[in-house]
Amino acid sequence: MTKLQLLSKVRELITYFHGCGERVSFADIGELAQRILDASVHILSLEGSMFDTGAHVGGCGLSDDRIVPSLLARFNQVNQTQVYSAENGECPFNAGNCRFEHRLHVVSPLFYGGKRVGTLIYTKDTASYDELDIALAELIAMLAAQALYNDIMAQEKKVWRQKAEIRQAAQTLSYTEHRAAEAVIRAALSEDGAINVSKIAAQENITRSVVAGAIRKLESAGVIRVRSLGMKGSYISVINPYALEGFDGDKI
Repeated sequence: MTKLQLLSKVRELITYFHGCGERVSFADIGELAQRILDASVHILSLEGSMFDTGAHVGGCGLSDDRIVPSLLARFNQVNQTQVYSAENGECPFNAGNCRFEHRLHVVSPLFYGGKRVGTLIYTKDTASYDELDIALAELIAMLAAQALYNDIMAQEKKVWRQKAEIRQAAQTLSYTEHRAAEAVIRAALSEDGAINVSKIAAQENITRSVVAGAIRKLESAGVIRVRSLGMKGSYISVINPYALEGFDGDKI
């Protein structure tokens, strides 16, 4: 790549950055990697979650939605951009034989706000990377770090909102309804959703109306979803993953 070509591609990245605002999508990162680097790209969280960039190449322990566990720790230990290549049929990650004689990987750590948030892996089957390619890869990695950070923050906000919904629901219940709510949630989780109100009332030594009232309040708060089974009782889906924590000693 010539310096003129590098300048053109850097300007293309800057134009994209100015136009994307605060939201940088994983699909955009994949499209940029394909267009500017002629490479496919995988974005991984520190826990190994893989995000859809629409520009994946399988093999070498990587697929569209997973990573070989033995590679994750290795990638998380990479603190600066590194290039790996397959030579003589040997896997560059020491994960076995390699089917791709000319496949290269550029592994770049993702940092945002001084904190490591994940890893970016560029994959290319032909040609090679030079220093200018690496510079472009690291520029795209900066955008990917922002996209991953935005996703992490969105997930944290979702968890906070779900836990807040549980707290609010718990505050609307009387003492006996609180007991009934915990029993209903436990039964729904342990009995595959099939609930018998009379059985729960007898077990908790409370009335059926108290159990029914707790179920209505949980459904209204968006904690559970209820479907009648007629004489067989009700089928309850627990749709808030923190439901049990909120009714088990007020852990939230």
